[in-house]
Amino acid sequence: MLSTPLSIGSHKLVAEYISDGNYAGSKSAEFTQVISVPTSAIALVTSNSASKLGETVTLTVNVTANGNIATGTVQIYDGASPVGGVLTLSSGSASFVTSSLAVGSHSLTATYSGDANHASGSSTAITQTVKYPVNVSLTIDPVTLAFTDTTRITSTVTSTGGTPTGSIVIEEEVTGGDIVLGTCTLSSGTCTHALSTLSVGTHTIYLEYGGAGDFSGGASSKVVVTVTPRPVESTPAPVQKVEASTPPKVELTKNKEIATVVSSTTAGIVEFNATDSAGRTTAVGINVPAGAVSGTGTLTVKLVGSISDTSKGFVALEIKLISSGNTPATLTKPLELKISPQGTTAKPATSSDGVHWYAISKVTSGTLSSGALNGYFLDASRNINVLTLKTSVFDLLKPQNILSVKTFATHLQVGQSVTLESRGGTGNGALTFSTSTPAVCSVSSTGQLMGVAVGNCSVAVSKGSDSNYLNAESAPKIFAVRP
Repeated sequence: MLSTPLSIGSHKLVAEYISDGNYAGSKSAEFTQVISVPTSAIALVTSNSASKLGETVTLTVNVTANGNIATGTVQIYDGASPVGGVLTLSSGSASFVTSSLAVGSHSLTATYSGDANHASGSSTAITQTVKYPVNVSLTIDPVTLAFTDTTRITSTVTSTGGTPTGSIVIEEEVTGGDIVLGTCTLSSGTCTHALSTLSVGTHTIYLEYGGAGDFSGGASSKVVVTVTPRPVESTPAPVQKVEASTPPKVELTKNKEIATVVSSTTAGIVEFNATDSAGRTTAVGINVPAGAVSGTGTLTVKLVGSISDTSKGFVALEIKLISSGNTPATLTKPLELKISPQGTTAKPATSSDGVHWYAISKVTSGTLSSGALNGYFLDASRNINVLTLKTSVFDLLKPQNILSVKTFATHLQVGQSVTLESRGGTGNGALTFSTSTPAVCSVSSTGQLMGVAVGNCSVAVSKGSDSNYLNAESAPKIFAVRP
């Protein structure tokens, strides 16, 4: 047994037996023992693997082997490119501080030069992600409101790297863990969420942005919202109040509001004529089924302009269920709004919570699917029947101006072609020409008419609906096709 460890390198060893007086001494054959440089453990660590552009990051290289302290130098690489210069180990470690990494994902490694007692080598790769910093701002309007009133929470996320996308989480700071009040999706760096469910008291609200793409996450500053008890409200002037049990038809114009006291025991129909600024009238009836209201409140109806475009909408109705006192009144059965005929459009109305517009879906007659808040169906008289569990704004589309086929020709010959145009109509819907007499004439959807056989040719044009106007169809125009 050797009394001291062998040094690194090649050693020729023999074993010698020294005579004890009875046996002659002797030596073994020579044996070569090679002591190799020990393998080094090289590790690269980062102080923050998900940093922001311009943020300081410390990269540390640690080299160990058999418990010994390694000496020598190390170099950090981003892919194949060196990061900083060559670093000298001190007590087996070396660090490099940088704030110049570009936005993106970086695969970082470290190489070790080795020394007399430690082998050279490389670390496994670590991933360093760098993203653009963001600024998250919160605006709440109003910050003081009555119970069940709506406040609008506007989120804005900006960055020097462009326009952030993704989602915002709206949270309330509470003891024992914050709660989520809602979410909204950024569009052009901003989004708005309407909130009407805050209880009486003060609420500390803030935003959390989780980041998306090359943008880091962030949080807004906190805003305190105060909710006061709602007093039992009297009807403000000028208001025409109609009890649900007595449904006389009234004229609803922009200087009037219909207010009806409703509760779990009331049922009835409110009927009125809604007249828009152009003097056009729409007959509306609102049916409040028995047991539709939980609690006691006031159902108000008034005529408003469209939220997104004051020129949009044949008539826009704002319907609210205002709670009395501190107990919220909610709808447990859908209200039914019966509205006079509006044409044949497949999209008769939209509904809004004051911020986001969305199309109402067509439903089975008189039935909302599970979880649905709104729906509509057209009855045999072409009335729009809107069912709603969410009192809101209903904005009905305008009818188009009268549409007709425009041409100076009154007849054409077999094989002759003429180009038709349209007159009237409104909006951005697509024009389509058609004929009910294909054996006599043919017409392309764009209005190229050709005589096919002798007879009377009937042609009409239709203009599709858009976000403002109903679809429209012209009366047929008759052309004589001659030989």
